[in-house]
Amino acid sequence: MMRGKRGRAWSWIALWLGLVSSNARGAVPTLEHVLPAGFARGSTNNVTFAGKFDPWPPKVWTSCTGMVFTAETNKGKFRVETSASAPAGAHLVRLFNEEGSSEPRIFVVSDGRELMEAEPNDHFTNATTIAPLPATVNGRLDKSGDVDSFKVTLVAGQWLDAQLEGYVLASKMDALLRVVTSDGVQQTWNHDSGTLDPRIIW
Repeated sequence: MMRGKRGRAWSWIALWLGLVSSNARGAVPTLEHVLPAGFARGSTNNVTFAGKFDPWPPKVWTSCTGMVFTAETNKGKFRVETSASAPAGAHLVRLFNEEGSSEPRIFVVSDGRELMEAEPNDHFTNATTIAPLPATVNGRLDKSGDVDSFKVTLVAGQWLDAQLEGYVLASKMDALLRVVTSDGVQQTWNHDSGTLDPRIIW
């Protein structure tokens, strides 16, 4: 009887220690989005990966050559160096560790200027100024019904080509794009243009 009881106790302890050891290894990283989602050739940027990373830092795989991701101390933060020879266009990025890899997310390498939006910019009276054009602005919608406003200066005879890319970057948002004057009078708008992303040529 005593031997039987002792044997069951040791088995229970061994199983418990096995569970603790398994949990200590962490979990497969998840990657929800990348901000900014675009990088200019020949630039160095601070980027935030939103998701779950345990332990920190995970390793980074990307389909883009000429990019170096260096983990910062704060969880979710990386420094990204993009060489002048990095191919322009859309690319994939994953996070991975010994347990597995995240789903891929899309980012874009461009030949032009990349800017970050400046909050608060919910209303056209405190819009983020974009000058000179052309430029790409990186931002995000923080809540349902959120609005981001941007100010550009045009003269008579100039055309404005404004395009929002969210759906094509695997975002779940369905955006609306509007052009208003400096006193808030709407000139034109677009909801979908080929995809769920809007585009205005005005």
